[in-house]
Amino acid sequence: MDLTHVEWKASLGNHLKTRLEKSNISSSFSQNKKGKEPKSSENWKLISNFPVSFNSLFEIPERSGFHEVTVKTEFSINPDSVLLKLPTAIYFPSIGENWELYLNSFLIRKEKFLIQTDGRDVTPAIRRSLRSVTLPIPFGVLKQGKNTILLSIVGGSNQTPYIQNDHFGFYHADGYKISLLQRIYQSNSEHFNIFLCAIYFIFGVYYILFYTIRKHDLYYLYFGLFLFISSVYFFSSSDLIFKKFINLNSQIDSSPFFRAEYSSLTLILLFFYYFLKHYFYWKERSNVIPNFFVVLLIGLFFAILISPFSWVQVVLKISQISMVFFLVYILSFLVQAVRKKKQDSGKILTGVFVCIIFGIWDLLNSIFEIFGFHYSFFPIVYLFFVLTIINILILKYVRLYKDMELINEELSNQKNAFYRFVPVDFIRIIDKESPISISIGNNKEKSMTILSSDIRNFTNILETISSNQTIAFLNSYLSEMEKIVYEAAGLWINIRGMQYLRFLRIIAKGWKRRISIPPTTPLKLR
Repeated sequence: MDLTHVEWKASLGNHLKTRLEKSNISSSFSQNKKGKEPKSSENWKLISNFPVSFNSLFEIPERSGFHEVTVKTEFSINPDSVLLKLPTAIYFPSIGENWELYLNSFLIRKEKFLIQTDGRDVTPAIRRSLRSVTLPIPFGVLKQGKNTILLSIVGGSNQTPYIQNDHFGFYHADGYKISLLQRIYQSNSEHFNIFLCAIYFIFGVYYILFYTIRKHDLYYLYFGLFLFISSVYFFSSSDLIFKKFINLNSQIDSSPFFRAEYSSLTLILLFFYYFLKHYFYWKERSNVIPNFFVVLLIGLFFAILISPFSWVQVVLKISQISMVFFLVYILSFLVQAVRKKKQDSGKILTGVFVCIIFGIWDLLNSIFEIFGFHYSFFPIVYLFFVLTIINILILKYVRLYKDMELINEELSNQKNAFYRFVPVDFIRIIDKESPISISIGNNKEKSMTILSSDIRNFTNILETISSNQTIAFLNSYLSEMEKIVYEAAGLWINIRGMQYLRFLRIIAKGWKRRISIPPTTPLKLR
């Protein structure tokens, strides 16, 4: 049974006591079947549609503290209704700030905790604004025919004439119903929300830790913080935390959880901007406009955490308006990146546009019920947007890895090419580890043995054979010495001609050990 389709009435003040003292509340209603109200009910106002704010309905002055409103409705149950046979419950998508509910004069739930109980001051000791409230109806309380719900709600007045206190009233367009308990549990599954929060949290922590490995890529850190804050926001704004913790314990103040939701919302765009900035323009400094929004949102973040809760709604609206303007700047930032043909900028810009479109669509659908039912598509679109960015980062890392492999291969080829002409042993002789450490003027005095040889009439021989035959002849000739050089841990310095012999004779004077082979005698090693 959809309770938004039945007639609701509200009156400023607490009228529960006078009505519950009567032995039969339904009989007091039945006396007025033609629409007449008792004299004591002349101030009852009809709630024509949902959502409704009691501050607007009763024109409560701003900053006038807390007020109490009594709400009533009546509905009929057929004798053969399944609601009378199976476990049934009342479901409210939201209710607050303090309240108590009676069904047919039976107390279903009391969440009213006032500082003073004499009725003079209705200031609550703790706030009990709840979401996804399921109130099981004891067997026998619901009856065939007329049934009456009485609801006393305590809430704060508006702090400004432009911003409503959403917690004081019915601020959902639909969802208020009486149904079978099993159907309510089945229709409010939170598995998908758990899945979303888990994805954002896991990838957020992963990219924050990944930044510790690649500290020069700051966009990994900001993207990780963006995902982590998104997980905090979606978790605190979901019904799961209320179902599992807050709704079940009347001693828990709900205001810290709303502060966590609102404050985390202000940081999402901030970290997203820094991710974009360091991804596309990591060498450039931010200009005045984004710095202004960053400082403003950080200030609003702390204001939500420390300001009195009655002002939190005002600060939230200011932050939401600021985020709209900041989002416009981010869009222009991405458009500029697309014009400059920055890689992946087009994909991210498209994703942001799609998220904006579905966010506006969900907002309009919740207000005007375009589909006839309220289902938010934004979390799904947001998930695909996040996965798109993750895919972009993975592909970029793969590209960087492949580029590094190509660079390493090129450096390895250059190294091998260098050592073809300068043996690695020669680098070690001058006490250097690599060719990079060699500079002009480096020298080292060493004592060593040199094996030199000369080929008689080598110049005349070269004139009679081809270049290929020359190379083959030299390789065959030098291979005779290869074993000796290898066993002595020596190296080849192959310089042909008389200049080689003169060079050796000049520097050989200071050597402690040398092998002299007369230039007229061919060397033959076996």
